[in-house]
Parts: sequence; structure tokens; C-alpha cells
Amino acid sequence: MFYGMMPWGIESEIIYCQQTAIGDVDLHNAADFLGAHESEDGHILTLQFRTMEEQTPFGIRFENVTDLEIKDKPNYHPGDKSLFYAFHSLGDGLFEFEAATMEGKLKATGVVFDVAG
Repeated sequence: MFYGMMPWGIESEIIYCQQTAIGDVDLHNAADFLGAHESEDGHILTLQFRTMEEQTPFGIRFENVTDLEIKDKPNYHPGDKSLFYAFHSLGDGLFEFEAATMEGKLKATGVVFDVAG
């Protein structure tokens, strides 16, 4: 289910991606959230990030997505635009995420840490 990083624990709040091609990544404190991209068929959701220090772009891609719900959060502080708060792994392939600009819930059969470029 997890590719390119150590699997997340179930029923836990996650801000780290560990053992990736670019090392351990703290999504809240050491990365900027750039947004989300949904494939045309709606079966892939990629959350896009960039490391703050090296400016390395990367994505966390959810595959075979079903039950996708994303809500924009229009009342965020402009200085918080790039903040990502956490993922929540709920078990059975269910995930929630929260950023300053949006939040979502989905079911997926695969999670991929993908370094761009």
C-alpha cells in the first residue's frame, strides 16, 4: 500500500514521511504545501509540496481513490497559505488531511511518495 516511504501507523496523526528518497520529511515544519491535483478520472489525488530548505518538489499521491471529499477553507490567514497540518490514517485505506487552505477525506489503495524532477 505504501511506496517510497515507511508506512504510516493506523489511527494516528501524521506529519512525517520517513525513509523517502530525500530523507525524512516533516510536512508541517520543513515543507510548504502547494496544493492538490486530482486526475481527470478522479482516481488519483496528489498533494504537492516543496521542502523549505532545498526547495525540492515532491508529492504524496493517493491511488485508486474513492469517496473523495475536499473542502476549501476560504478564511485562512494569508501568511498560513503554505501550512500543512497533518494526515490522519483511520485504517482500511481511509485518510483525512488538513492544510490551512483545504481539508479532505478519501479512501485509497496506495500511497506513494514521489520526488518530482
